[in-house]
Parts: sequence; structure tokens; C-alpha cells
Amino acid sequence: MTLHRLTCLHRHCWAPVLALVLASVIPAFPAVAQLDHPAIARAMEISDAFKAVAQEAKPSVARITGYRTGGAKVTGSGFLIDEQGHLLTNNHVVEASMTLLAEFSDGRIRPATVVGADPLTDLAVIKVDSEGIAALPFVKSNQLEVGEWVVAVGFPLGLDQTVTVGVISATNRRLNIVGSSIGRRGYEDFIQTDAAINRGNSGGPLLNLRGEVVGVNAAIVTQTGGSDGLGFAIPTSLASYVAHELITKGRVVRAWLGVNLQDLTPTLAASYGLRRDQVGVLLTSVSPEEPAGRAGMLPEDVLISIDGQPVLNVEDLRSQVAMMQPGKRILVEVYRNAHLRSFEVTLGAMTGGDAAEQPIIDPQEGGRLGVRLEDLSNAVLRNLDETTGVEVAQLVPGRSAQLSGISAGDLIVAVDGQSLRSERVGYSGRSWAKWLSGFIEQQQPGTIVRFTVRKTVLDAMGRIIGYDPTRTYVAIELQ
Repeated sequence: MTLHRLTCLHRHCWAPVLALVLASVIPAFPAVAQLDHPAIARAMEISDAFKAVAQEAKPSVARITGYRTGGAKVTGSGFLIDEQGHLLTNNHVVEASMTLLAEFSDGRIRPATVVGADPLTDLAVIKVDSEGIAALPFVKSNQLEVGEWVVAVGFPLGLDQTVTVGVISATNRRLNIVGSSIGRRGYEDFIQTDAAINRGNSGGPLLNLRGEVVGVNAAIVTQTGGSDGLGFAIPTSLASYVAHELITKGRVVRAWLGVNLQDLTPTLAASYGLRRDQVGVLLTSVSPEEPAGRAGMLPEDVLISIDGQPVLNVEDLRSQVAMMQPGKRILVEVYRNAHLRSFEVTLGAMTGGDAAEQPIIDPQEGGRLGVRLEDLSNAVLRNLDETTGVEVAQLVPGRSAQLSGISAGDLIVAVDGQSLRSERVGYSGRSWAKWLSGFIEQQQPGTIVRFTVRKTVLDAMGRIIGYDPTRTYVAIELQ
């Protein structure tokens, strides 16, 4: 009888029984309606934002192909920035190309001409017949925050248009790569992102979730040849200025102060009687015939603001001045002898190997700074146009002199702003190296000593062939 019942169930009504058995051993799956959980809904909204950015940007981004002499081909990306058909891209994408083509996502290919290029920012503007394709809007990149979502669009690795997503991982990055193609120091202020950027993405836009351009994809740092999560874009704060200059003038005309600079360290600031956290730059030399000199600025002025904007470091000042027009009158604030002073400056126009292993000494030697000093002969001093000087003959690695930026071969010409031969120094002996070593050893712990230094100039083999005429200032707090 039992067997009969089981057979009956097996033959005619197994489904309900199977359902009851499974329900007893397997947890219930969530109902489809539970997918509307608030967290999932928010994630779907972000996904919709990514899709909207990709769809809006798609028509405006083009693959740029340049054909060079001999048939070599270079590919990158570019995007429309106005209704007149101007596309912004990287200089390294278009430089040396005899023919340029822009291919849009709808398959249309248009010939392009170079309007202007700027190797010092690695930016270029080209022009095509856009036939009414919408331009991408710009937004100020100085409003970006680390952690903000961004979307990179371009044509990487020979593929069709590709969209990658990530966040801003850092700002104000400098790689010291721009300008190398012409042997000049460029202007860098990169946005760093983990949105995948690969070869071919160069010149494409980096967009925020509103579909606004915040940067121009330009470079990667990689150990594999592909994206390692370190992509770099030129911020619109720089790119928009350069693009306007190229479109209106065909080149970028940059302003000029006529000074040499170095970054202000906390110890150096304290040596001038300023707060250790004071930001700014130190003027190491000022040409009397150039704008800053004509306005009355002097070497060892600490420049803290320009045209109402604070100056953070040397690169920040270079970038600010480079985006100003020659002839503009600006207010510059400096500290001189710990007193704040202001100057009105009329900006001018800018004109256009392995080092040898440095000798070291035993760590037990070198005194408080970790250096061995030697006198220079009067003949050498006359040749250098200096009244006195002491050579840093050897260094102890990891000691205060080396950590502060002093190198073997450097020439110390003054201490605390006073020449070694001045009355304040008050030494009438023959060995300035001996006097300076003794002076350093006699100072109390915590004393800040500021050295005026002339750096060495090396040849291709790393040999010292002279001294830089520009003076550098190094402040060391003695321990």
C-alpha cells in the first residue's frame, strides 16, 4: 500500500511534493521586488549617469591618425571644443605629421589641419569640418576633489571608441616629461586617475558625471606597457587657456617675471624669520632689466602671492605667470627681512648623461653637517667672480647637509647672508674652510644657519666644469 501511494505520487503529482521537499532544504530566494533596495537604486542611478556621459560624449570624440614622412602612423584621440570644428588633442599625437585624419564614431572620416601646437604643455588644436556636431563643455578643473568619479573616452590600442570609469586619485602631479622633445622644461599640473588610460587615449577627454570636460588625457605611468591604474590628464585650467591662445594666435604667448626661484622649505622660511608653514618661493636672482627687477624686487625676497593668488611652490608660480598676458600689471607680495611688501609689476614677454658618483667620507667624520670643506685658491675665486668661497669636498650620506640638498663640489660663498670675508664674520686667517667648520660646531642646537651656495655644472661624463651663476639658498637647523 505504501509502495502504491509512492508510485502514484511519482507518476501523477510529483511536482507539488518536490516543491515541498526543496522548500524544506533550500533557503527562499529574494523576490524580484527586493531588487529595489535603496542601495541598489542608488547604484543604478550612478550607472545611468555613466551611460548618459558616454552617450553624450560619443559623437564629439574622434580618433586622430597622423601620417609622417616615410609612412609612419601615429594614432590618438581628440574632441570637439566649439561649433567651428576645433578639436583639442595632444601635441605628441600630431607633431611631425604630414597628413591628419579625424574619424568619428559614426564612421565619417574628415581631413584635419593643425591650427597651433604647444610642446611646453603637450597640447594642440586641429580643425575639421564638423557639420554641426556638438562640442563638449568645459568646467574649471580647480574644483576637482580626490575621490570624484570621472570617465575617460578615447580610442585605445587600435580599438573603436572606448569608455573607462574611475576616480580622481590625485591632483597637481608633475612627471617632468613635458617639453623633453624640444629640450625645454614644460608646464605640468596633471590630474591623476585610475580610470584606465592606454596608448591611443592621448588627447581624449576626461569628464565628470555631468559630462563636462575636466582634463585632456595625456600620459600613463606603467611597468607593463598597459594601464597600471596611473593615468594622467592635463587639467582644463591649463588646457582651456592654451586652446584659446592657439585658436586666436596660432601660438601661446607667455608672460615673464625675470627671476630665478627655488622652493621655500620650512627651515629656510624660519631662517628668514618667517613661520615654518609659510608657503611661497625664494627669489635666488633677479635681473635688474627684467619686470621684477624694474619693480624693485631683490634676491632673497620670499614671494608669497601674485595677482591676488597665493603661490605654493616654484611650479605653481611658473604655471600662474605662464597663463598671464605680457603687459599685464599685477600686484606681487613678498617678505623682505620678515616684513611684508608689495610691488606693482608689468609682466614682460617670454622669448622663446649620467652624473658621476659623488665622493663620500667616513660617517664618523664631517662634523655636525656631515661635510669636509676645502679652501679655494684666489685664482679660482677670481675666475668665478667671487670674493671668497669654500668647496664642499666630500659628503656623508644621510646627514643634514646632503639631506638639505648640498652636493659634493658645491661652493659655499656666504653664511646667513654675509660673505665669509665680511666684518660680521670677522675672520682674518687664511683658511676659510677651517673657520666655517669651527663656526658650525660652535652654534647651539636648534640654531638655523643659512648657506648661500653655487651649484656645480657637470659635463656629459659627470665631471665638474664650472659653477652655475645662479645662487641657491640652503637653510639647515643644527642638531
